[in-house]
Amino acid sequence: TGTFHTGFVKGTGSKPNFKLTIPYTKFGSNNPEKQLEGVEAMKQIDAWVEAGTIEPSAGDGIKMCIQNPAWMDLSDRYFVLLGATSAMGPLNALLALGANIIAIDIDREGVWKTLIEKARASCGTLTFPLSKPQSEISSDEELFKCAGSNLLAKTPEIANWICSVHTDRPLTIGNYTYLDGALHVQLSLACDSIMERLCSERKDTSIAFLCTPTDCHAIPKEANEAAAANYKSRPSWQKVVELLIGGTNIMGAKQLVKNALKPVEESGLYLVDGIVAAQGPNYGLAKRLQHWRAVIAHSNGHVVSSNIAPSTATESVVS
Repeated sequence: TGTFHTGFVKGTGSKPNFKLTIPYTKFGSNNPEKQLEGVEAMKQIDAWVEAGTIEPSAGDGIKMCIQNPAWMDLSDRYFVLLGATSAMGPLNALLALGANIIAIDIDREGVWKTLIEKARASCGTLTFPLSKPQSEISSDEELFKCAGSNLLAKTPEIANWICSVHTDRPLTIGNYTYLDGALHVQLSLACDSIMERLCSERKDTSIAFLCTPTDCHAIPKEANEAAAANYKSRPSWQKVVELLIGGTNIMGAKQLVKNALKPVEESGLYLVDGIVAAQGPNYGLAKRLQHWRAVIAHSNGHVVSSNIAPSTATESVVS
């Protein structure tokens, strides 16, 4: 039955001329980052598709956004970000496009100072939980201290609060949280319960995930064939590496495994096994929960966006 008070910040930044730009630095180059747009961006997308860097469907989707700049104005869209300050989360991009953010993150003053100041400088808005009414808060320092909540400790209260805000608008909810070890599973379960509750009470809810590449994913037959062709034509130095370290480890498991797997028997379903054993079972289960929620939500009629993120060097990955 518990819940929170509601804080709200409206950005004072001017609306940009909405269009899709792609930040890009050529590998190995010392040149500063460029913002690709228009024809230049389309050529780079074609090059990525040709090289196999991205799937053709991903290239087509980006091109559609370039060709329809009106899609970039998100001032009428509302996004719930669980783990709003995540390094891989969409906070900065969404605020830059004028989106309305419902932010959930840990109740630490520094976290909310960053979030609120970003929102104020943007052309978007920020809605967030508070421990006391905003009208009774007299300073920014007090606002930062009263904002936020712990997803593990206050899961039901956060779910109650999210279900109560912006009830006249459809929400898109995404989970971008991470913790080490078993806490990652617990945190994923907490976020999953919030998503389930929101989908149950508000049927126009949509779900978004940014899935890990180090997982097992279904892929098109064409991608499987491309992986097999790449393996067959691999350069000599890769063959040498395979001979040197491609044997079995102390557990008897192969250290290098081909991604071009045979289709699942009698299904025609092709898979890519990108699971990294060093990340451990907790990570695998936490990310698998996201796939299960996506399948259930989609089967119940909700719109689901489940994209695979690129490999990254965020602090949590390299720690």
